[in-house]
Amino acid sequence: AIQTLGLGKLDSAAPYPTSVSGDGKKVVGYAFDGTNSYAWRWNQGDSNISKFMPVGFTLGYSDASAISQDGTVIVGTVSRTNDQNNLQAYIYKNSTLTLLGLLNGSASASAYSYGNGVNQDGTVVVGQATDGANADRLSAYRWSAPTGMQSIEQWLISKGVAVNPTSPYAANAAGVSADGCVISGQLSNSHGFIASVLQLFHLLTRLPIRFGNLAVKVCEGVNRLGSGAQS
Repeated sequence: AIQTLGLGKLDSAAPYPTSVSGDGKKVVGYAFDGTNSYAWRWNQGDSNISKFMPVGFTLGYSDASAISQDGTVIVGTVSRTNDQNNLQAYIYKNSTLTLLGLLNGSASASAYSYGNGVNQDGTVVVGQATDGANADRLSAYRWSAPTGMQSIEQWLISKGVAVNPTSPYAANAAGVSADGCVISGQLSNSHGFIASVLQLFHLLTRLPIRFGNLAVKVCEGVNRLGSGAQS
């Protein structure tokens, strides 16, 4: 059955929903009035959608592109100015907005980062950013609190995965698995990619194992015994 939620409008701007929480009780998106974009959220029981950007970000461009499956973290892009310059990816949790910064110290006047996707509990964010380590080209990134923003290639290399420097690079990351270990997106040659870092440990002994299915995946730790692939 189709349920009409009646989200209403935001300052006369029509809403565009982009993501829903795992239980279906929270929805996020953006509203565009022809000039500006505004991030919004809706919780079950609300009579209308509402803005959630804190003071200092209310006049600028903002969108909400994803919400974690558990509904605790919203991810998107925001600017402090009333245009689409100086855009940065953000996470919004517990009424606090945190900017994720830029990739590899990009210092270009037009440098930006977009927040596109988030894992199940909101600890891993993926998106696209100008890359200060590569002449400000547009690169896909993975962000977590322990590592900060890394290009997909940097993330793979840090886990001991060999990356061919002459191959097309990851240009945009759009999706991430629930555990944050698998990322999908688009390469610089417009082909799709899947990047993964999988590490296997015996559930009881925590020792690495080569065979069997009694294992768990770990991709945020420092152990380098994992394997991965990029295509």
